[in-house]
Amino acid sequence: FMPEEQAKAVYRQLSALLDEAGIEYRNLAMREGLGELRLCSSQFIDEPGVLGDIMRILANHRINVVELVTGLTDISVFIDYADRDRAAEALSAVLDSYGH
Repeated sequence: FMPEEQAKAVYRQLSALLDEAGIEYRNLAMREGLGELRLCSSQFIDEPGVLGDIMRILANHRINVVELVTGLTDISVFIDYADRDRAAEALSAVLDSYGH
């Protein structure tokens, strides 16, 4: 994930390179208007159910998760940019309960 203007330029360049090289590809996708929430807590490593808690809260608030990336103490949740404030507010209780 990268800034939209940069992503558009890279998308155009990559598409042109693949076409020029005659490389067949099935999918090259770009989506605009995404926001990232990065949740960080050392408690995430040893606590079962963290992802379930996060996804349940977002689903209950009707916030669609486009992508989820995890790594030890960090969880990055990619959602529609317009939903980022609502999602952050909804998830604040989860962060508090995991010692954020």
